[in-house]
Amino acid sequence: MARQVLHIVKRNDPLAIDLIRRQSAENPVTVILIQEAARLTFPTDTGPIFVLQDDAPEHPIYPRIDYPKMLDMILSAADVLVW
Repeated sequence: MARQVLHIVKRNDPLAIDLIRRQSAENPVTVILIQEAARLTFPTDTGPIFVLQDDAPEHPIYPRIDYPKMLDMILSAADVLVW
């Protein structure tokens, strides 16, 4: 059975991007970009990508979420990784 995996990415991290891509081939993967990563253009072949609205008040690509929505996503994920 597939496990919902949530990755919270704080900065540009090639290791994180590689692992997220590999995991997305086997499990549903969601990515939240925060802090420095909120300004990145992330590979889109990984699954849904969101950006924390406090870190990127405007983002041309990804939907923005607030802290309560991020908390809901953390609590509903089977696994959470922070990079």
